[in-house]
Amino acid sequence: MEIKADKTFPKSQRLCSRDDFQRLLSQKQSFYLYPFVCYYGMVEQKNEFEAKIAVSVSKKRIKRAVHRNRIKRLIKESYRQNKQLIYDVMQPQQAELHLILVYVESKILPYSFINSKMILLINKLLKISSKKNKG
Repeated sequence: MEIKADKTFPKSQRLCSRDDFQRLLSQKQSFYLYPFVCYYGMVEQKNEFEAKIAVSVSKKRIKRAVHRNRIKRLIKESYRQNKQLIYDVMQPQQAELHLILVYVESKILPYSFINSKMILLINKLLKISSKKNKG
């Protein structure tokens, strides 16, 4: 059943639980790829593979809420357009991939730049997860 082929971003693919956030941040699995810091972790599930994501933009770096919300919309849109890369590779696993993307730039970057970096971030994440599965 291929329900993830569409380019939607439903609530079930958003990381919302406080416990999930704390578990993810305490595992200390992260990497930096400008303009993001990516915290990631796998959670065993009995269901099919699911990727859940949360986006954070610091109030300290981006003062105005409208600008923070714009950046979050750009990041979520870029993820929505490229998430199929994750699902194509990791679909056979019975686990959940949890991601927190923290935006660390102090200005709004154009969508084309964020999109190209999102593709690089996803590829790096897949490379890291394939190394962990082998070793």
